[in-house]
Amino acid sequence: MMTGNILTGAESLDLSCKCFQFVLGRIFEPGVECIGLPACVPNRMCSKTKALSRFAHKKFEFEERMMRDSGYPDFGIHASDHRRLISRLESGPGIGGCGNWISWIRDIADDWAHNHLGDHDGLFKDWVG
Repeated sequence: MMTGNILTGAESLDLSCKCFQFVLGRIFEPGVECIGLPACVPNRMCSKTKALSRFAHKKFEFEERMMRDSGYPDFGIHASDHRRLISRLESGPGIGGCGNWISWIRDIADDWAHNHLGDHDGLFKDWVG
């Protein structure tokens, strides 16, 4: 899934990112509760992915509140990318089965780690500098 250093340099943002990375990396491990069928059917969101979506909403709300409260000028652009990531997550692969969802989540996690962190979170860190 995600590898390397995900730190932006802004402490509260980094802690939030580390927590998100931890959850993303472990949500499909054996022993993580799953409600199973009938959730694992075509065009329905996996129960673990629903939980991940709720977590992502909370994480992004935290970031956006911090940015809005600080007067960050690119807040709207940043929040728009959060909506893009959430939309990708919630649209799903369109087919059931954990294997398909695991691959889907890995792609989104890579997008978040390699694009959003550097292109968006890093800019906020530079702004608060």
